[in-house]
Amino acid sequence: MFLAFRDGGEELPSFVGDGRFEVILEVLGRRYDNSHMGASSFATELRIRHLMPGRPSELDKKKELEGMTVVKFMEVAGKLLKNIAVLAFFHGNTNVDDVKKCGHMLVCLLKGKKGNSRGGGGGLPIKSMPVDRIAKLEAGKVGHILVSSKNECDKNTAVEHYYQIGSDNIDDLVLTALLVQLIDEPFFDNVRTKEQFGYSVSCSERWTGGIIGFVLRIVSSVKTAEQCSLRIDTFLDR
Repeated sequence: MFLAFRDGGEELPSFVGDGRFEVILEVLGRRYDNSHMGASSFATELRIRHLMPGRPSELDKKKELEGMTVVKFMEVAGKLLKNIAVLAFFHGNTNVDDVKKCGHMLVCLLKGKKGNSRGGGGGLPIKSMPVDRIAKLEAGKVGHILVSSKNECDKNTAVEHYYQIGSDNIDDLVLTALLVQLIDEPFFDNVRTKEQFGYSVSCSERWTGGIIGFVLRIVSSVKTAEQCSLRIDTFLDR
């Protein structure tokens, strides 16, 4: 159905009801306004945005909606969908013949009923696909980001300590997963169960833009950001 937007034009496809475009604009704007209102979600978003400086914030996205019209939307949608490519992964109860049939169906949909490309859909070579860029943290250097919550009524404080390991490779992936398994239980048991330091205490591996790392996180309604950060350092220094 979304391929109906590919030809552009000045009007929405017939299946879009009257007034629906304006309603969706309002809903999307509210979603951007209300995103990451929780302390934990906001802390994660800040970490990712500082690691990936080119990543737009919800405020940036909200600004792009200003002055949006059907004509402008159809113009941009048409340009985007002319360069569409599909990377498909088939898993489960299937066989090679079914996969080939499905792949053929996708190609036919992209090329159109008459077999022409309708302005695109031939696929993109791997080297033409966008590449995520992530900041390389300096070894041994400690940086802090301290930001007030978006929700003034939220009494929770969320702290994440992120440790960057390096480029994606199977050895480091497995060793990082093992490290997290070794740390997670004693971290939770000491900080959450015994000390009641925070109501959410966890350790997890992270894969950001092809870079391996791991995070120790505390979310607390009774401790400050400085206290949570110090508690993580104290745990790691044991």
